Amino acid sequence: MQNKKLNIIIADDHPIFRAGVKQTICSVEGVNIIGEAEDGFSALKLINEMEPDIAIIDLKMPKKSGLEILDELSDSDCNTKIVLLTMYKNLPYFYQAVSLGAKGYILKETASIDLINAIEKIRKGGIYVSNRIAQLLDEESKNRHDLSIIIEAVNSFSQTDREILKLVSMLKTNSEIAETLSLSKRTIENRRLRIGENLDLKGVHSLLQFTIENRELF
Repeated sequence: MQNKKLNIIIADDHPIFRAGVKQTICSVEGVNIIGEAEDGFSALKLINEMEPDIAIIDLKMPKKSGLEILDELSDSDCNTKIVLLTMYKNLPYFYQAVSLGAKGYILKETASIDLINAIEKIRKGGIYVSNRIAQLLDEESKNRHDLSIIIEAVNSFSQTDREILKLVSMLKTNSEIAETLSLSKRTIENRRLRIGENLDLKGVHSLLQFTIENRELF
């Protein structure tokens, strides 16, 4: 993706905001906007038909939300990198988005700056998160308790499990972790479930939250 022109689609139900996103993206060298959509159903159709390198999608849209689009694409062979735009400073939404494979999570209030940085980071294979969300994650990490118990628990895991925890903290999906460790996706899913049970974590995204809060331990 680094050396070729990036094909991008934009999906947002507000025409004025969508036009602003388009103007911002057009200022980035080496990009080509190949489609626009005003609802989630049309956005998913464009992704499946045009297979863009990046799709910049509003989290909340008519017909299908950005999270629903991510969910439908998560078990497909689609290689499109999804960037979610949102007005919500909401960590549960963030955890859900990255669990489903989002490569960017951008607040609309800072989109004019973040979009440029996100495209460049994703072009290099990275994941981009708005600074305000990153700050919320840091604040959450500082509020954790019983660090000695956490360290003891992490040290009891196998090397493979600790590698999984590290990759989860890097916002990698189960498929990406499986490829990195040369294991099956089902094996990763089962190991993550067992790790979460051993840590007495409750909730769908609790392991992701745990690894982000304690990423320096892996």
